[in-house]
Amino acid sequence: GDKTDTVWCFDAKTGKEIWKKTYACGSAKQNPGPRATPTVDGGLVYTVSRQGHIICWDAASGDKKWEKNAKDFGCKGSTWGFAGSVVIDGDQAIIDLGKIVALNKTTGEKVWESQKEYKAGYSTVTLFEMDGKKCLAAFPAQGLVVIERGTGKEISFYAWKTNYDVNSVTPLYADGKLFISSDYGVGCALAEAATGKELWKNKSMCN
Repeated sequence: GDKTDTVWCFDAKTGKEIWKKTYACGSAKQNPGPRATPTVDGGLVYTVSRQGHIICWDAASGDKKWEKNAKDFGCKGSTWGFAGSVVIDGDQAIIDLGKIVALNKTTGEKVWESQKEYKAGYSTVTLFEMDGKKCLAAFPAQGLVVIERGTGKEISFYAWKTNYDVNSVTPLYADGKLFISSDYGVGCALAEAATGKELWKNKSMCN
């Protein structure tokens, strides 16, 4: 509804509802409902609401294990709310809230955060290793950023401006390079992960 979010668990074979949990979530611009795909890790499920509720549920029972909010970390969403999903990294749950925040996946306590705050976009982070370092790529409103996991230190940045600040795709990593794409006629690009150097850019793909 306009002022609630609901998490459902269904039997994949029969479609039978196993459990359903609803919680208050204030009205959103233009469209109600969440924007982020739930993340499943072992016996836990992680959801993110448009208003920044980050909730960990027991997958079997639907019991709430813990809840945090983007406001707890001084973060507020962009025009259409929070849309990035949680990504699991070992015992951590990582999410882009404007700051990149890593939480203990079983308690919700903050483990580390990015040293800089970026204007929130709508994308999910991607994890990779580069030169022996555990890194992640995020795609907030200002562009593509590579951060060292554990320290939150920025490794590289590639400026990328989109109408309405809608950077909403997960960056793709391969062979030391990152691919990004945005809609509104902006196009796509490939950049070096280590330096943020643009390798090419065109309008063949707008996502």
